[in-house]
Amino acid sequence: SFDAYYERRSDIWVSSSGHYSSVLGFTAPYENGGIVDSWGVEIGANYHKKIADIALNIGANFALAKNEIIEQMEEPRMYDNLITTGNPLKQTYGMEVIGYFKDQADIENSPKQSFGDVKPGDIKYKDVNGDNIIDANDKVAIGYSTTAPEIYYSFNLGAEWKGLGFDAMFQGTGRYSAVLNTKSLYWPLINNTTISQEYYDNRWTPENQDAKYPRLSSQSNENNYQTNTLWLADRSFLKLRSIELYYKFPQTWVKKSKILSNAKIYVRGIDLLCFDKINIADPEVYGATYPLTRSVVAGLTIGF
Repeated sequence: SFDAYYERRSDIWVSSSGHYSSVLGFTAPYENGGIVDSWGVEIGANYHKKIADIALNIGANFALAKNEIIEQMEEPRMYDNLITTGNPLKQTYGMEVIGYFKDQADIENSPKQSFGDVKPGDIKYKDVNGDNIIDANDKVAIGYSTTAPEIYYSFNLGAEWKGLGFDAMFQGTGRYSAVLNTKSLYWPLINNTTISQEYYDNRWTPENQDAKYPRLSSQSNENNYQTNTLWLADRSFLKLRSIELYYKFPQTWVKKSKILSNAKIYVRGIDLLCFDKINIADPEVYGATYPLTRSVVAGLTIGF
């Protein structure tokens, strides 16, 4: 099956601040002036085939959903990189990381830093607008939405031979981002929080200037903990959501009981495998919360 859609939503309730100057001294009213385009596709396919005593079952689904802000009565921006019209809803915005400050000379030869005093080992940002000042005016669209992926997909595989079989279901997402702002994992020691082994082993030091993470500090550090490309991770994943191995007892055996119509023994696993790029946490629950559990269950199913 194949489905495609396109939708234009208009008259969306938005602030009209872009149409009134702030020097007028009043709060701009809301008006029905927003326009958002949405489009996408959904594809599904299933295949069933019996070859001699082997029964095969294969299926797949794919969905892509995108949107774009066409009009939102956006106020004039000083720099083009700050314009959000034309981008998707829920787009993530942040600073572009270009490395770490190597030493004091590197700091002095860099644009003026507005996120507080910086030291060697702190994050260095790109001066996007070229004004020789690193501030919020250098933010750009980074990654994808952190609330919902643009791509969902799944596929299932199954086979059975003389009652012995298996069924497996994989599920995944794509074009999906996560902001790694969990203090105990990625922003250590702030407000007496803990530090992860991942951060400690990969932190910046004078001897490890190509580190994955900035220098370690127990002090508040506004510069390092801006939303930026370092803390924005690819949240896409592929999971083996479930797999079951089973054996159906032959009807000749079942009928001998005179009370059963069918019987099956099985072993089932849930969330046993995950392929992703967030290496110390589950991409579905990547904060310092109770993780999703893996489970293996064995059982007997009987019918009367």
